[in-house]
Amino acid sequence: MARRVSLVAFVGLPGAGKSSLCKELFESLENRANSSALCLIHVCFDELIPLDLQEKFVLIKQSKLEDEVEGASWKSTRRDVYNKIDRLVECLRNDIIDLDIFKLFGIEEKRDANVDHIILLDDNFYYRSMRYEYFQLARKHNIGFCQCYLECTTEVAIHQNLSRDIQVPTAAIEAMAINLQPPQPQELMWELNTVVISSKSPDRTDAVWDIIEKSLELPVPPLENRDLEKAEARLRCSLSVAHQADLILRSLVGTLIKEAKANNEFPTSKLPEFSRSVNSGRQSIIVAMREGSLKFPSHLAEEVCEEKKQELCEFLRSELEEKLKDQSPNYCE
Repeated sequence: MARRVSLVAFVGLPGAGKSSLCKELFESLENRANSSALCLIHVCFDELIPLDLQEKFVLIKQSKLEDEVEGASWKSTRRDVYNKIDRLVECLRNDIIDLDIFKLFGIEEKRDANVDHIILLDDNFYYRSMRYEYFQLARKHNIGFCQCYLECTTEVAIHQNLSRDIQVPTAAIEAMAINLQPPQPQELMWELNTVVISSKSPDRTDAVWDIIEKSLELPVPPLENRDLEKAEARLRCSLSVAHQADLILRSLVGTLIKEAKANNEFPTSKLPEFSRSVNSGRQSIIVAMREGSLKFPSHLAEEVCEEKKQELCEFLRSELEEKLKDQSPNYCE
């Protein structure tokens, strides 16, 4: 019989206390009645993905600069970590010995066949898409999946980060806080198995153990019906529209600034302020898209093909110009 395995995704800002909570889970394991039947595996992404690479990617995304080299390196490194965890799960589920993988994750070669394995994914997972790929991994192997969201203000995270031996730059934490997409268990079925932990949460390890036990008892089922398949298709379409809109908005920022320069709409001294207003307007549109408060025309909301890109561009330009009217009264169309 295949071992039971569960993936636990820890979500939260650097300094929110994710690694500390993982340590607490290890310490509380010996007090559990079934401790001998459980094995915790701590996967610390900061040890697998260089912090300087993480910092560069977060700040690049925040500053709206395009850096394909850093972006590709970051994505490639995360994909490599994903593949290693995929292999780890395969080995644990099917009693396969892979000494390289076992050594990487600190697992002994000889293991009890009756032990359940809980893999603690200690990462920030600030984008929902980062977490969703591990939910898909759980579905692929028919194993458990749950999330632990450490709710924390940016100020507290920065303060706690400063007390750590290895610190994340404050600017990176601030940028990540802007982009953080908290779990939405009430709206997204795949995020249903989520526990929210705050600094004031009593018995927080008990709350995490409860959701881990639940995930072991109810592993993610394989994709077997059309309803789930359609739901995933809608999610992919939604992400595609948001991605296309983001690319178009990036281009529009440059276009509007160039037009303002060419038409001498502002004194040279005012151009930096106008540029900041354009970028601020773009960011507010991105936030509105993520929150669902920006309503796309119905025929653009589900898919953006080549024929519709120009129409989407015109729609977004109109939205951006409206933002500029509010932020820059002297803006001329």
